[in-house]
Amino acid sequence: MRAKFTSTGPIPVSEILLDQNNYRLGPLDSQMDCITIMFNEFSSKMVKIAGHIAKNGLSPKPVVVSKDNQGRWVVRDGNRRMTALKLLNNPAEAPEQYQKIFQNLKTNAIRGMIPEAIDCLTADESIIIEYRKLEHMGPQDGIGQVDWDARAKDNLQADVDGKLTYPLARAICDYLEKRGVTEARSVSISNMQRLLQDTEVSKRLGIVWDGQNIKFAAVEDEVFNILKEIVIDFVRRGKKVNDIYHPPDREQYMNDLFGNRSLKVPTPLAKSVAPASGMRAAGGVPAQTKIAAKVKSSWDRPRVIQPGAGLPAPSTEAKLNTILAELRSKINVREAPVSASVLIRLIIERSVWYYITKYKVTYQKDELFHIIEKVAEHMKVSKIINKQDYNQIRKMGNATELISAHTLNAWVHNSNYTPTPQDVCTFWDNIYPFLVKCWK
Repeated sequence: MRAKFTSTGPIPVSEILLDQNNYRLGPLDSQMDCITIMFNEFSSKMVKIAGHIAKNGLSPKPVVVSKDNQGRWVVRDGNRRMTALKLLNNPAEAPEQYQKIFQNLKTNAIRGMIPEAIDCLTADESIIIEYRKLEHMGPQDGIGQVDWDARAKDNLQADVDGKLTYPLARAICDYLEKRGVTEARSVSISNMQRLLQDTEVSKRLGIVWDGQNIKFAAVEDEVFNILKEIVIDFVRRGKKVNDIYHPPDREQYMNDLFGNRSLKVPTPLAKSVAPASGMRAAGGVPAQTKIAAKVKSSWDRPRVIQPGAGLPAPSTEAKLNTILAELRSKINVREAPVSASVLIRLIIERSVWYYITKYKVTYQKDELFHIIEKVAEHMKVSKIINKQDYNQIRKMGNATELISAHTLNAWVHNSNYTPTPQDVCTFWDNIYPFLVKCWK
């Protein structure tokens, strides 16, 4: 397309007409109408454009023109810039209340920044229309102009003056990305900032922000798992800014995530807030923190999976992460123990298969308890678990044990056997440490 445009050479600014059929403002009857309506629509923005030109000159973006049926040059793209430039050259053409402002801008302009003639680009009308579509009709599946999001604008702002507009959200997203949450790279940081800067939300998450560094007042892995769910909610599950715009919305969202519970502060961290591992804002220094043991939950609870007790599965495991999220915030085990038990079986199957594939563990039988035992053997030999843990996991093959593959099979396949909420939660609490090791 560029090759189809040619330069007009210098055209006196006074001889370039504004477009009276401007798609944004027209049709209009006269050049004076074009100027008047431009100020009615954009008012102070016109002054700012003019001020920027007076200080920096015209932007490198071309002004596109074509000739009308009388042979006069008419602006086809760049009407706001051209209006500002014409009024800087001749402030008397500005609306009366703006004439003094434009005269001052002209008087104080940097020398050479207000040209009296400019080079424009021109082409056949059909080519100009195609260009205007690219500029003004949105992304169009990638061929058109794509507006910068808040993250891109923040990156530029940091380069300009070293300051971030969304420092807390950026620190959180950088931390999550370093820990393998790829969605943190694309999540809206303005949404994250709106949510996390709410003091009640930060308090509930156990996040302490001093303006430069982030610290955790709860077990880091628990906070990480909750933050990961938040990011995935906004990137893949359709959460929007309207869902967290007002304080009551944010409170409800956090209640859905937590199941009306709070993160536990473990004893080793109760007296002092631990710095987040590897987390820092611009200019901050990363620190290491010791991860404390998780606090075992009571079986009497509405959600099988407690806040923060997810699995360190990669974000590519979309289905698994969705199941974990549903058990954490949507499925009430007191009301749906069978559904919860079926999902737990799916989690176990996917976890052991992931481990087997990753470490190329060999096995002879397809029964779930046999595969679990083979994974446990490999973990013991690799010193991932100790002998005591290994013996506990081997009980999965014992039909008389509650925590066994036979129990799972009965819950899923036996129409006469319905698990109690207590059984489901107890099963999960006991198998959970093994599942974590499958993914680490």
